[in-house]
Amino acid sequence: MRQDIKYCRALYGLALKLGSTRNLSAVLNLIARNATENLKLKACSLGLLDRETKVLEIVASYGLGDEHLHEGDRVSNVPISREAMKGKPIVVPDLAKSVGAEKAGVASMLCVPLEMREQKIGVICVYTSAKHKFTRQEVDFLKSIGNLGAVAIENARLHQNLQRRLHEMSTISEISKRLLSSLKPQQIFNSIAETTAKSMGMKGCIVRLLDEKREKLELVASYGLSKEYLARERFVHAEKGLDDVRTGKPSMISDIDAHSSLEYPQETVREGIRSILGVPLISKGRVIGSIRVLGERSHVFLDEEVRFLQTLADHASLAIENARLHRIALRNWQDLVNEIWEKSDVWGQTERTLLESR
Repeated sequence: MRQDIKYCRALYGLALKLGSTRNLSAVLNLIARNATENLKLKACSLGLLDRETKVLEIVASYGLGDEHLHEGDRVSNVPISREAMKGKPIVVPDLAKSVGAEKAGVASMLCVPLEMREQKIGVICVYTSAKHKFTRQEVDFLKSIGNLGAVAIENARLHQNLQRRLHEMSTISEISKRLLSSLKPQQIFNSIAETTAKSMGMKGCIVRLLDEKREKLELVASYGLSKEYLARERFVHAEKGLDDVRTGKPSMISDIDAHSSLEYPQETVREGIRSILGVPLISKGRVIGSIRVLGERSHVFLDEEVRFLQTLADHASLAIENARLHRIALRNWQDLVNEIWEKSDVWGQTERTLLESR
């Protein structure tokens, strides 16, 4: 009975702390630490299911030490964690045969799902330094932490997403002002490349426009890439590489090593590029080019990243079209002035006026 009261108080205290914490990393660490300390065990690890890749990844741990974080991935044992994801607690009383268990100093493990609204979002696992038989109270307490933690994690994710969207809106607004403040095409292209790479945290960015025959993409601006790489990438065929220009839809390469359709794959690898996301530049329903961001590591681009780059591309297309119309209007005005001067015969008219006055 005393133990039950103790666990209830611990859960109440944890709920108060989680309620005032919005940072996802802080929430994860708080859960791992509280589970370890209140159960008086050696360590705890948290695994979350990646929504895009559907891979269960260790995202936080307590008590294993930094030198064992990678080993912690093995100690958590993916098959066991997968079983816990089905909804039932998994107890391993003896981890002697598990890879890395001895080095990490763990002997027994209890693993329960993180569950909210009947949806499994991950697992929480605790470890002991000596063989241990987990009691029903310990299992129920860890399940309660898992349920409480799942709600806190989702709330932190929602807060994180909200903050990201606000940042995106602010960034897009600033970029839009910058693009529309200039009518000089090269200034616009350079601004697009730099602001896009920086705002998305990418190694570099390339802006390309289709040539008149719509066969090749010409590099008109870049940011963060070497001159040697750009010299080879000056022109690329529209029918090779990414599909963004051909289909008029976003296209990506998550890992260069697993993709062989690039026109200059070796040069791309030497540049230190591992992932690429491209979206088309569309003006009046017609593809006129593309914006492509390049990353230094393998990366599965999230829907919000694709949406953000597409929004930037839409604003960029409008700025490019405005600059084009301004250039046409300026050329027409110059042609009109020249035509008026030619037809007016101003100098001849002036000469006749002087003769008549005499």
